[in-house]
Amino acid sequence: LSLHGQGDQLKVDIKPGTNFHLGPVLPGDDSCFKEVLLYNPTDYPIDVYSVDFDAAYLEEEEMLKVYDKYNNYNLTELPVRTVGDKPWKVVEENAIRLRQEQERQDAM
Repeated sequence: LSLHGQGDQLKVDIKPGTNFHLGPVLPGDDSCFKEVLLYNPTDYPIDVYSVDFDAAYLEEEEMLKVYDKYNNYNLTELPVRTVGDKPWKVVEENAIRLRQEQERQDAM
């Protein structure tokens, strides 16, 4: 078996640099900020989000945690999504099914 291929590497440039210092900040202090610019030098769209504050990301992570189609190595194969796509339908349907089963059990 002989396979050949080529991969593309995604890249994001951070300006003014990859190292900056913000210093201590008090909660609710709107006067302390630092502007950081992200540049995408590739032809591929890149989605940037905060794993702590993005509700859609957090919801999707919960769906993937309960997804039951992982193999013995804790891996699964799902199609590549484009930026902004909703979660995979099979993952979403699995989460809904499990949630409904839990609600039925809780109602008993």
